[in-house]
Amino acid sequence: MKNKLLYIYILCTPVLTLAQERKPLYGRAASGSMPAEGQLVVNLSSQREIKADSLGNFVLMAKPGDTIVAAITKPRKVVLKETDFAQNPFLVEIPAYELEEVIIINTVKLIQYRFVFCLKVWLPILLPNVDIKQLPA
Repeated sequence: MKNKLLYIYILCTPVLTLAQERKPLYGRAASGSMPAEGQLVVNLSSQREIKADSLGNFVLMAKPGDTIVAAITKPRKVVLKETDFAQNPFLVEIPAYELEEVIIINTVKLIQYRFVFCLKVWLPILLPNVDIKQLPA
């Protein structure tokens, strides 16, 4: 019985000590003066990720020496130092990028199509006396 407890203690001790080394890193992801809402922040060392809130704030469990990445299109890797945990919040700058082309589709036709489709489906149920063949296509 004592041997089993000793084995369990030996197996659990490294896991518990590793878990205690990480501490919360309070940070903010921003692109210039604009918060990076919904930006993923990934700790590559622990394979953990967190999504920034509407103000760009995030809390990530990390330790000094961990590498975090905070941009998807142009990744920026940051190796954390002990002084980074003292900053509140730790600022992660997301590089801005320009879109080459933006295509806007005719959403009015799409909305009209969905409206007519809903009419054709729900009108016979709600008003059985209405002839749906007279509705526009």
